[in-house]
Amino acid sequence: MLQKEIMKPQNLLDESGNLTISGWSREPVLEYDRTDVKKPFLRVKEWDHYVVYNDQYALAMAVAEYGYFSRATAMLLDFRGEARCYVKSKMKLLSLGRLNMPNSTRAGDTNYDDRRLGMKFSRSSNQRFIKSEFMSFHDGKLLNISITLDNPDVNTIAVSSEIPEKAGAFAYCQKDIGMAASGFVKFGGEEFNFSEDNSYCCLDWGRGVLPQENRWFWSTLSTKIDGKFFGLNFGSGLGDTSQGSENALFYDGELHKLSALAVQAPQNPMEQPWKFFTKDKKLQLTFTPFLNGEKKKNFLGFRMEQKLLFGHFNGRVKLEGGPELRIQDVLGFTHWVNDYLP
Repeated sequence: MLQKEIMKPQNLLDESGNLTISGWSREPVLEYDRTDVKKPFLRVKEWDHYVVYNDQYALAMAVAEYGYFSRATAMLLDFRGEARCYVKSKMKLLSLGRLNMPNSTRAGDTNYDDRRLGMKFSRSSNQRFIKSEFMSFHDGKLLNISITLDNPDVNTIAVSSEIPEKAGAFAYCQKDIGMAASGFVKFGGEEFNFSEDNSYCCLDWGRGVLPQENRWFWSTLSTKIDGKFFGLNFGSGLGDTSQGSENALFYDGELHKLSALAVQAPQNPMEQPWKFFTKDKKLQLTFTPFLNGEKKKNFLGFRMEQKLLFGHFNGRVKLEGGPELRIQDVLGFTHWVNDYLP
């Protein structure tokens, strides 16, 4: 199915708070402004979610605004030896938009502060920065984070989608993958170092008016093949993406859009591989997880289950007008989410 590429800047929402256009773009050309949303604060959801990783360990950081509460989460995963995963969240009641999360990925800071946690996502013209101090993160130990991300706007896809089952509901999501990451995480006397020659970061940025229950997934990898960057971004679940999905391949600075992608997700995601393929067989990939960074939360009627599955991709990809690429044991992840907002 032919999808709609949005190329000209315009407002995301009209005067009534309805989505002006559905589709996808190579950069965030649609302008979101929270003040344009006409629905109550309790229905608006905004989030910034970063995942930094190399072949030894990973860090996931998220700040989310749900209207009647906000949440900040840190997750540290160690792949070496006997795999370890530490995760902790902090929540604030009745935030009602007071986090003032930025309207764009290109400017503005995201801040979450209380007496035991400081978390900040910021950016300059050509870099992003992740900084945090999390008191008593695990076993009373401090988690200290300082990460710098280069090339923040190179491998980007943005999608605006209507959510038909709910009047006035929409999702505006952006993915930035393959950002070179450098810096450190200090925790419990250990230091986890990230170097730009072997570490990548991906950003999941979203703003929207969502229904009560949401179930979606996001899969990505970043690597180099023969010295050239290759990455993929697959995702589905938030709204009607027939006009524009976030399924895309990135190779040597070019975006290759996928209009149709089939996904076979196993019932037990840790025991069987995921399968991704296209009808023309130009893309055939499996994803086999080896570590599940899982978190569950029940809070004032809000229920959340998330799995951050790290694993390896294998298979092949034939680029339109380009080479066939072999993918062999390339590290990546799949983020699976099921949440309920009362």
